[in-house]
Amino acid sequence: MVDNQSARHYIYPTGLPMNRYISLLLYFALFLPAVSSAQSLYDYYLPGKERRNLEKWSFKNGYQVTERWYLAGEGFLRTDLSRLDNSFNGLISTQSVTRTGWSALIGFTDRDRWGLEWGYARSPINSSLIINSQPSFAIRLENEKNGFVFRSRYMILSTSRKERRSGFWLTAGAWLVPNAGNVRNRFTLEGLGYRGFRQAPDTLLLISRTATSREPSGLLELGLEYNVRISGRWDVGVVARRNWGIGNSLATDLTYRVNTHPYQTASLRANGDGMTLGFAVRYTYTARYNIKTKNLYDLQGKLPTKK
Repeated sequence: MVDNQSARHYIYPTGLPMNRYISLLLYFALFLPAVSSAQSLYDYYLPGKERRNLEKWSFKNGYQVTERWYLAGEGFLRTDLSRLDNSFNGLISTQSVTRTGWSALIGFTDRDRWGLEWGYARSPINSSLIINSQPSFAIRLENEKNGFVFRSRYMILSTSRKERRSGFWLTAGAWLVPNAGNVRNRFTLEGLGYRGFRQAPDTLLLISRTATSREPSGLLELGLEYNVRISGRWDVGVVARRNWGIGNSLATDLTYRVNTHPYQTASLRANGDGMTLGFAVRYTYTARYNIKTKNLYDLQGKLPTKK
């Protein structure tokens, strides 16, 4: 006796008719070769892992990148030269100052031939004031350290056998330096000095005030970079640039008096003239490729055998 409430009923498929199997086999026999030999949207719209495989394959086989957008970081040493118009008979002098800086940039290249990049730089414009007393001492002065960079790049010589992966780039750019008009340093020095065999000493007074400009200033740069592509995503480079200042960013005004003689004045100006030496790292976050293959098996580096 069977309990109707607990009975289970199973329905088993009876199978497809033979003509349907034949139709499916013919469909796959005609469709799959067409997919393997024709270029489809797969070449252009690749998600996740497939896009990474395409980038590795393109890097390996040297196919050209028509458009590249990247993020860049630079670390560098800057050497600044300042100008002093009066030394007060050797009492004061100046010398070059070398300090570190960095920048963060967004960049674009077209066919790995020319490119543009722009961003922010944290790099001071420096000057140095040396007091030649006994003993002497130096005071380093700097502006607010901010700068906005716009730069163009052009490859002048490729050192790679495949599609300009590595080579020398000529760069030219401009900086906008947004000075804040702040007082950066001030001091007053008083002392005694002897001249010849005089018994009575001279009374010396030196007053200094350093401030940044109230107006923006700028820099022009011309440089040479050697860039190496180490993968489909990462580039590294070594850069050397010459800088020319436009307008003064940092100004030091000095006043000097001996005894009751009239005051003498001097000015120390820094506008960013100097040299830059550093390195750059670039990460490509999106790119457009010129894929010449017509066979999807090429994307994996495997060609179908011909019989």
